[in-house]
Amino acid sequence: LLVRYPDAMSYYRKAQSKWELLHDTLHADLAHPYGNIGLVYEKMGLFKEARGLQEKALDIRMKTIPNHDFITYGLNNIGLLLIKEGDYETALHYFEKALSSSQINHNYFLNNIGLAYSKMNEHQKASEYFVRAHEIEKETFTSEHPIFADTYYNFAVEYRELGNYEKALQYLERSLNQRKRSPSSIEMGLISYHNEKALLFLLQKDTSKAIYHYKKSLKAAKNLFGQIHPDVSDAYYFLAKVSFEQKDLVSAKYYANKAAEAINGSDEE
Repeated sequence: LLVRYPDAMSYYRKAQSKWELLHDTLHADLAHPYGNIGLVYEKMGLFKEARGLQEKALDIRMKTIPNHDFITYGLNNIGLLLIKEGDYETALHYFEKALSSSQINHNYFLNNIGLAYSKMNEHQKASEYFVRAHEIEKETFTSEHPIFADTYYNFAVEYRELGNYEKALQYLERSLNQRKRSPSSIEMGLISYHNEKALLFLLQKDTSKAIYHYKKSLKAAKNLFGQIHPDVSDAYYFLAKVSFEQKDLVSAKYYANKAAEAINGSDEE
């Protein structure tokens, strides 16, 4: 399902203008259009622009409804965008602030703190937070709940980092099976699943299976985002890298060019 981002952007910009006309002074409702426009930028892969708008929305809410749950989730959303930008230490700071201000859903913020530590290669700390989150989830949700998909995926990544590829594959399959219970999240889950599985096969020197899963990841990314998006570019980049390592220079050049097109805005086939 492809979203028409310019149309969505135009709609939210008009909504923003209407909110500003309705509220001639600072009002919590003014944060909504900023947040929505930020979400569109995020879907387009423009994470820095998205973060700027989410920060604007958070600033308005902190001044108007400082004790609301919106503050907690605003902090968390900025943290997730910082993860996508590669600023893991600052993301960790936002996740910790979200956790300290939260009255509910501690497991969600614990998982994100674990994610930040994992990105910083502090896997012992990451595992501790993932386990804490999982304990809360087991007490809160039934075993069929799709929330366990992210937890199992996090465990898969940590087992891979520890060199236990068999255990990593087991948790990766559990993650996918759990995510299938929530059709709304399956496409995004497929991108992560195939990328992680490809990496596991690469580490086990099974290049053909790795390429197969990178191509599956590319297909899922294009189905979700179209031709122009960082996730599409990443999929082409991974294929270029593997092809180059296999000394298939023709394929490597082709995929590298496609990776550049997916970032620079050309969707010519």
